[in-house]
Amino acid sequence: MEKRENKPIHEVRLGCIRGSIWSNESKHGRSWPTVTVSRSYKDSDGEWHDVKSYRSHDLPCVVEVLVQVMNWFRTQVEADVQDPVPMHAMDERTPTNTGRKKRRAK
Repeated sequence: MEKRENKPIHEVRLGCIRGSIWSNESKHGRSWPTVTVSRSYKDSDGEWHDVKSYRSHDLPCVVEVLVQVMNWFRTQVEADVQDPVPMHAMDERTPTNTGRKKRRAK
C-alpha cells in the first residue's frame, strides 16, 4: 500500500501559534476542509512539540490566527462561484434542499 504524506493545504503562523487547514475526503470522493490550531514549544532537551492547549497570553494570537484562517476560506469561496459555502452560521445563504418534506399549512 502506498503511504500518502498528509500535509495541510494552507497554514497561518503567528509566533508559536499555528492554524492548519486540512482537506479531508470521504470514500465516495466528497471533500471538506477542517482546521486545527496548535501551539509549538521546545522542551528542555531541545525537541519541538505541538500542543492544543494555550496560555492566557496566547489567546490574542489564537484569535488572530483563526481570523486569518477564516479570511483565507472567504477568499477561496469567492474564487469558487459555483458552490459558495457560508463561513459562519450567521452568513446569509439560500437554504439548500435538505431532503425533508415541507409541511403544508392546514
